[in-house]
Amino acid sequence: MSVTRVAPAVVAAAAIGVAPFHGVLWVVLPVAGFVAMAFTVRSVRLRASGSRGRHSA
Repeated sequence: MSVTRVAPAVVAAAAIGVAPFHGVLWVVLPVAGFVAMAFTVRSVRLRASGSRGRHSA
């Protein structure tokens, strides 16, 4: 859980430090946030399905 929460902050900080134009930030930040959210939802679903499968088996 902690990794999924820290990753977006690290990506955002890296984008702010690397991106030379503000226009790039408006594109990179939402994409980074969306990707982080997608990975979080995916990991939660995988954990839920994995635990259910183990219990049923």
